[in-house]
Amino acid sequence: MGLSSSIGDLFNKHIYSIVTAVIIAALTFGYLSYILPNNQQKEDAKNIVILQGIEKQLNAYIDDQVKFISDTTDNSRLIYYRDFTNIYIDSITINKKKYQEFENGTIKLSRTIKLLERSTDSVNNPDKKDVFKDTITNEITIDLVKFLNKIDSTTYFTSFYICPVEGGQCQSHKSFLSKNVSLVDQDSLIRYNRNNGPFSFKKSSVRYYTNQINIPQTNKTLFLAVGIQKSVFDSNVQQIDSNLLIFSLILVILLILGINFIKPVISSYKERLSQFDLVGVVFSIGLLTAILVIFATLSYWNNAIKTKTINDLEQLVNKIDKSFSNQIKTYENWKNDDSILGTAWKSSEIKFARIYLETDSKTNYLNEGPLPENNSDDEDKYLILENNDFKKDTNNLKEDITNFKKNIINLKKEITDFKKDTNNLEKNITNLKKDITNLKKDIINFRKDTNSLKLIKYLDNYFRMDNEGILTKDLTNTKLDIPRKYSDRMYFKILQQKNTGNIKTGPVLTAVFSRDSNKYQLIYAQKDSLEKPKSGIEGIAFREYFSDELELPPGTGYMIVDRYGGIILQNDPGKNLYQNLYYESQSNPEFASVLSGIIPNSFEMEYQGKAYQIYAKKLDINSISPIYILGVRDLSHLDRLSIFTFTNGFLIAVLYGFFIILINYIYSIIFYSGRISALSKHHFYYLFPDNSRTDEYKLLLIVNGISILLALIASFIFAPSIVLVFCIALGLNAAFINLITLSIRTLNPKMLLNKLVLFLVIPTILPPLFVYLEWNLFFAVLLLFSVHIRLVFHYRKWRNGQKDELKAFVNKNEGVNRIPYTSFLTARLLYQFFVFPFVLISAFYVTEINDFANYYCASIDAKEQNIKDKDDFIIPDRVTEAYNCNCQEQTKEQNKVQSKNQTNEQNKEQPKDLNKNQSKEQIEDHIMQKANLSFFDRPASYEIKNFTFSRLSDKYYLNSLAIFQGENDIASIIIISSLLIFVLFITILAYLLLNYYSNRFFFYDLMQVSYEKYYPFTKNKLTNDHVFIAMVNNDDIKKLIQANSTNKADKVDKSNNIKVPPKRRIYIDEVFDWDNKNEISPFLRMDFILNSNHKRFYNEYDAIWKGLPSETRYVLYDFALDHFVNYKNKDTLMTLMENGIIDCHKLTGRLKMMSLSFRIFILSKSKRDASFIQRFNDQSKNGTYSKFKFPIIIIAVSALILLMYLNKDSYDQVTLVGGSVVTVLALINKILDVNKSL
Repeated sequence: MGLSSSIGDLFNKHIYSIVTAVIIAALTFGYLSYILPNNQQKEDAKNIVILQGIEKQLNAYIDDQVKFISDTTDNSRLIYYRDFTNIYIDSITINKKKYQEFENGTIKLSRTIKLLERSTDSVNNPDKKDVFKDTITNEITIDLVKFLNKIDSTTYFTSFYICPVEGGQCQSHKSFLSKNVSLVDQDSLIRYNRNNGPFSFKKSSVRYYTNQINIPQTNKTLFLAVGIQKSVFDSNVQQIDSNLLIFSLILVILLILGINFIKPVISSYKERLSQFDLVGVVFSIGLLTAILVIFATLSYWNNAIKTKTINDLEQLVNKIDKSFSNQIKTYENWKNDDSILGTAWKSSEIKFARIYLETDSKTNYLNEGPLPENNSDDEDKYLILENNDFKKDTNNLKEDITNFKKNIINLKKEITDFKKDTNNLEKNITNLKKDITNLKKDIINFRKDTNSLKLIKYLDNYFRMDNEGILTKDLTNTKLDIPRKYSDRMYFKILQQKNTGNIKTGPVLTAVFSRDSNKYQLIYAQKDSLEKPKSGIEGIAFREYFSDELELPPGTGYMIVDRYGGIILQNDPGKNLYQNLYYESQSNPEFASVLSGIIPNSFEMEYQGKAYQIYAKKLDINSISPIYILGVRDLSHLDRLSIFTFTNGFLIAVLYGFFIILINYIYSIIFYSGRISALSKHHFYYLFPDNSRTDEYKLLLIVNGISILLALIASFIFAPSIVLVFCIALGLNAAFINLITLSIRTLNPKMLLNKLVLFLVIPTILPPLFVYLEWNLFFAVLLLFSVHIRLVFHYRKWRNGQKDELKAFVNKNEGVNRIPYTSFLTARLLYQFFVFPFVLISAFYVTEINDFANYYCASIDAKEQNIKDKDDFIIPDRVTEAYNCNCQEQTKEQNKVQSKNQTNEQNKEQPKDLNKNQSKEQIEDHIMQKANLSFFDRPASYEIKNFTFSRLSDKYYLNSLAIFQGENDIASIIIISSLLIFVLFITILAYLLLNYYSNRFFFYDLMQVSYEKYYPFTKNKLTNDHVFIAMVNNDDIKKLIQANSTNKADKVDKSNNIKVPPKRRIYIDEVFDWDNKNEISPFLRMDFILNSNHKRFYNEYDAIWKGLPSETRYVLYDFALDHFVNYKNKDTLMTLMENGIIDCHKLTGRLKMMSLSFRIFILSKSKRDASFIQRFNDQSKNGTYSKFKFPIIIIAVSALILLMYLNKDSYDQVTLVGGSVVTVLALINKILDVNKSL
C-alpha cells in the first residue's frame, strides 16, 4: 500500500512532465514512422520517373545516332546516291549478328542501310513496286559520355555507372562507363544489378537507382545506375513546404506567447503576478499583432506577386501564340504565293531543290555556306528565292521620302502664299498630314516585311510524301540528302488513318528533337491537297523563332504539350523531353481541365518535386489534335522570399520592440537621474493607467493615430529605404512624445504637446532624413538621439522651484478612465507592431522584386550592347516582364533609395566598362556581397548567377501600391476592402486583449470604489497622504517624514506633530537644509528619510504585520514588491483596503501601500526573515501555471529545434540571432526583476 501510494504521489507530482514526454514522443514517432517514410517514397518515385525519362532519352539518343549519316569517308558510297532523286533509304537497321562492342564509354555497332529505287513511271503507275538498289553496311560509334554530360547538368544525379549485361549479370571485367562512383559502390551495384533500387549502401554517400536497358534492334542489354548524394536526398525529404513551414513557425510563436497569456488566467492564487508579467503580456499582445500582420501582409504580397506572375506568363504565352501562328501562316503563304515558292511547290518537275535568299548582288545561304559553282546539271537543285518584295519596299520607301521632301518644299511655297489664300493652306496642311501618316504606315509595313523575311532562316524544308512515307518533294535550305522513308513517324500515321463518317483529318503539329544539335524541329503536316486521293501528305519542317525573340527571367519558361499531356517542346532543350506532364504532375485536376479543353485562368502544379505557376492557352492554329502552350514559372524564388521575409520580418519586429523599450528606458533613467534608481520599476509607470491624465490620453491617441496614417501614406509613395528610415524615426519620436507627455504634469497638456511635436518634427525628422540621403545613416541616427537627449535634459527640470502639493492635478482625477487609456495604448501598440511590420514586409518585397528586375534588365542591356543589328533586338517584343516590371518603361524615376555614400560606392565599384576594370565574376561577387545583408541570404542573390550584366541601373519598377493590384478592378476593390476589415479586426483584437488583461492587473473596480470614498473611515494612523510622484523635489521629501507617533521616548513638536528624538540638535524635517547646492541628490535624501521612518516606527509596523494572517502576509509582501498582485487574491486585497493598509494614489488612482516607509519595512523581510521568504517562494512555485509552463516550453522548443533541423540550410545563420535575442530577453528580465525598491 505504501509503495503504490508513493508511486501514485510521484505520478501525480510529475503528471504534466509525463504528458509532455508522451506528446513529444508521439509527435516524433509520427514523424519518423509516417511523414518521413512517406516523403522518402515521394522523393524516390520522383527520381525513378526521372530515371525512366533518362532511359527513354538514351534509347532515342542511340536511335538518332544509328540513323544519322555523316559526311565521313565511311559513308562515301552512300553520299554517291545523293545525286539520284529516285533513290531513297528504305530502312536503317542494326546487324545483330555482326560487330557489337562496348568499351570506354562507347558503343560500336554495325548497321545496314537498304536503298530502293522508284520506278520512273511511278506517277502513271502508282501500284508498281519499287525495286531493290543497294545495301550498304558500315560501323558507327556512339559516345555515351557526351549524352551523360547533358543529363548531369539537368538533374540532381551526380553519379553514373553503365556496364554491359551478359547472361543477366553485369560484366564487371568489362569496364564501360563510371562517373563519380567509388570502387566499393561499383561492386555493390554489380551484386544487385537485377534489382531496380533504390539502394543506400553502407559507408556510401550516394543513393542509387538502377535499371537494365535493352538496346533497340540488338540482343544487347546495358545496366544503368544513377546516384544522388544522400545529403541532397535527405535535404529534399526533410524539407518542409514553405507555407507549412511558415504556418508551423506561427504555431510555435503562438505557443511561446501563450506562456505569457495564460499566466494571469490559469495561475493559482498562490502564484505571483508582477510588473514583469504585465509588461510581458502587453509585449506579447504586440507580438501577436505583429505575427498576424506579417502573415497577412505576406499573404497579400504573395497574392500580388502571383497576379503579376500570371500577367507575365499571359504575355509570354500570347507572344508565343502570336509568333507561332504568324510563322506557320507566313510559311503557308510563301508556299501558295507564286511570286515566292508557289510555282516551285506546284511544279511536278521540281522535286528536290535547295532554296536560298538573294538580296541585291549578295547571295546569302541560309546555312551560311559558300555559293556553289554554277553547274547545268544541278540547275534544278537550286531554287533562288529573290527578295523582290524587299527591293520593292525599299524603292517605295525612297520614293515616299522623296515625295515627303517635295511636300515640304510645297509647304514652304504655300506658307509664302499664306496671305493670299489661307483656306488653301489649311487644306494643304491637312493633305500633308495625311501624307505623313501614309509615310509612317509605309515604314511600319516595310519593317513588318523585313521581319517576315527573317523567318527564312528558320525554315528547314517544304516536303511531300506518298502514301508509303517516301519523300517525293523536298525544297530545303540545307544540303540535299538522300530521301528517306518516314512511314514510322507519328504525324504520318495520324494523317494516313482512314476517315470515319464525316470526320475529316486535319493538320498535325508535332516536334522532333535532335540530341546531337540540341535543337527542336517542328513538323506541320496535312493531307496533300494537290495529289490524288491515294497520295500521302505535305508539310513544313521548321524551327521556331520565338525562342530567339524572348528574354526569359530565371525560373520562367514555356512548354508546348499535346492533348494527352506529352511534352512536344520546351524552352530548355537540355531538360528531360520524353515525359508526360499529366502523369508526372500527380494527375493535377486543373491540368486535366486544360487537356479537356476547359482552360482555367491559371493554376499551380508540382512537377519533378517543384511547384510551378502555370498559365495555359490553346495554340491558335488549325490542327486535328489541340496543342497547348504553357507559360511556367518556378515558385522557388517566391517560396524563398516568403520564408526570408517572414523570419527576418518577425525577428526585426521583435528587436525593434525591444529597442523601443530599451531606448525609452534609457531616456527615463536620464530623466529621473538623481531621483529614483536606474533599476527602479518606476521607469515603466508612465505606461500604466493614470486617472488624472484623461486629456493626455485623448491627445496622444490623436498623435499616434496621425503617426500611423503618415507612415502608411509614406509607404505607398516613397522608396522602401526612405520609408523605413521615416517609419523608424517617426516611431522613435512618437514613443518619445508619449514618454515626455506622461512623465511631466501640466494643466495645459495641449500646449505642451504642440510645443513638443514642433520641437521634434523640425530637428528630428526632416534633418535626419536629409542627413541620411546626403551622407549616411549613422549621422542621421546620431542627430536624432542628440536632439532627444537634449529635450530630456530640458524637460526634466519641470518641477524646479515648485512647492505646491499637486492639488491642481489631483482635482483632474475624475475616476477610472479605462477607455481613453486603453485606446491610447492600443494606438501605441498598433504603430509599433502593426505599422512597422507592414512597412518592413512591404519594403522587403518591393526591394527584392526591384532588385530581381534590375539584375534582369541590366542583363538584357548588356546583351543588347553586343548585338550588331539593332533591328534584330526589339525590347518590347523580346522581353518577358519580371513580375510586371518592364525593362524599357519604368513606373517611376528612382527616388533617393540609396544613401549618397551607397551611390558613390556603387559608382566606384561598378565600372561602366566591365572589360576594362573587372570581370563579370568580380561584379557578380560584389553584387552578391552587397545583397547578403540580412539574417538569411536575400532571395534575389540566388538568381544573380543567372544574369550577365555590367552595371545596375537606378530604376525601380514597383512600389507598395502593388499590394492593392488585383487581376481586375473588382479584385483590387476586394483586396482594399479586406485590408480595411483586417485593420479593423486587429484594432479590436488588440483593444479587447489590453482591456481584459489590464483589468486583471490594475483592479479597475477597486480603483473606482476607492475614488468614490468607499473606505474613508478606515485610514490607518500611520498612513501618509502625501501625493508622491517619481519627479520629487525637496518639499516632497520632507512630507515623507512619518508623524503621529505615540512613542514617549521622543519629544514632540506640537506645531507640526513631528517626533524629535532626544540629544539631537535639529528636527528631522530640518536635515539637508544647509545643502544649498544640492550636493545630496533627492534619491539619497529620500532614502535617508524612509530608512529613518522604518527604524523609528519599526515596532508599530511590526505590530501591524504580526496582526495579519499568514496568507494575508504573502499577499501583502507580493503587493509590496511592485504594487501588483494576483487577481485571484482580490478578497484579501479588499480586506487590506478595509484595514487601511492599502489605499489608492490620489493622483493616479492606482493601488498603493499606505506609506512608502511601511513598504520599506515589508521589503526588509527579505533580509530579516529568511524562513518567511523561503515559504513565500516555495508557495509561489507550486501553482497551476508552474505545472503548465515547463511542458509548454519543452514542446515549443522541441518543435522549433525540429523545424530548424529540417530546414538547417536556411537556419544556419538564425542560431546566432536566436542567441542574441535570448541574451536580450535575459538582460531585460534581470533589469525588471533585480531591484525591489523604488
